[in-house]
Amino acid sequence: MEQPIASNEAVAQSVAASISKVSIPKGKTTSLGTSTVTSMKTGVKVSNQLLSSLEKLVKGVQTQANKFPKLAKVMAERDRKQEFNAGGK
Repeated sequence: MEQPIASNEAVAQSVAASISKVSIPKGKTTSLGTSTVTSMKTGVKVSNQLLSSLEKLVKGVQTQANKFPKLAKVMAERDRKQEFNAGGK
């Protein structure tokens, strides 16, 4: 059975929706308590920087993912107009 090559708007929408559900808790930070060990203090700083960077990364990925349904729609329309001929009749 032949399957036409075409963009799938529903799949793009589903993937974008899944990605939009990913979240990083805002305002959450790690804390050390009463430890005075320098490496522990450094670890807390690094952890908090990572949380901030991870939140920015997630937002960036979500922004890009939200573009895919629109792109898939444009490509699907182009696919509908295109004839695919693999050398057959």
